[in-house]
Amino acid sequence: MNRFTATIAALAFTATSATALHAADTRYSEWSGSQTVANVDQLVDRLSKLIDNAERQRAADPRFLRDLRDALDDYAEGQIPYFITDDFRDGNYTKNPAWSVTSGKFVMERTGGIRSAVRVATRQSGSKDTASAILDTLLGGGNTGSNTRAEIVTAAKMTNTFSATMMIESLASPGRLDMFFYQGNDRSAGYRLIYYPDSTPSFELVRFSKRGGSVIESCDQAAFLEDGNTHAIEWSRTAGGRMVVALDGEEIINTTDQGVKAGFDGLGFANFGGDYVIRTVEVRGAR
Repeated sequence: MNRFTATIAALAFTATSATALHAADTRYSEWSGSQTVANVDQLVDRLSKLIDNAERQRAADPRFLRDLRDALDDYAEGQIPYFITDDFRDGNYTKNPAWSVTSGKFVMERTGGIRSAVRVATRQSGSKDTASAILDTLLGGGNTGSNTRAEIVTAAKMTNTFSATMMIESLASPGRLDMFFYQGNDRSAGYRLIYYPDSTPSFELVRFSKRGGSVIESCDQAAFLEDGNTHAIEWSRTAGGRMVVALDGEEIINTTDQGVKAGFDGLGFANFGGDYVIRTVEVRGAR
């Protein structure tokens, strides 16, 4: 018996016990078996409501009800799809999932991860400069040569909402690293999270299209990733367009943008200057 099945059985027992203990309470009546559940999501929702009722009526040990709720939460967590997951420990980035280098060079690290080093070019910073730089990139101009840019992408059909965790090590400064969710085979629309080592703003969240880029929000505080450690960058987008970016568990951007409506077709990284190791990538749907 798996945990979810055990949860259903346990909850059924709880409801039966509650009926016996609270016979005078009209909240529970004899089960006729006529009620049906159309799908698992409805079943989970119904079980959650039954737990709520049992808690309010003190129909069972609170620790037991908490365990039931934890089991439901674990089940719901397990239903969230994974779109991309890769730690590069297989020594091959061309399959499972398949990454494609569209510009420059990426190499496998012995300790896991893919590495890209690009000579530092002049940094474009601020809203106007960032928009111009992205437009240049999309139109094939500016920093598109392999000497000043390295880009790697992986195609994956994703929903408009996501929760991404990227473990990244930055080995040099200054520079610029773009992490982006894109739409279309030409990767000409979507969102970019841009990191500027040893600069302020340290992060910018940009919505981009063929017409250019628009900075939605930025992190004005300094971020120092060049300390020899691997850092966690968490980026989520929920229904309604709310996007949150956290660095090593600390929130640095919290904003809302509904400019991109449809789902995404892939994820990419672009090195416009600096030395970076991408250790792990995990993208899944958002709850």
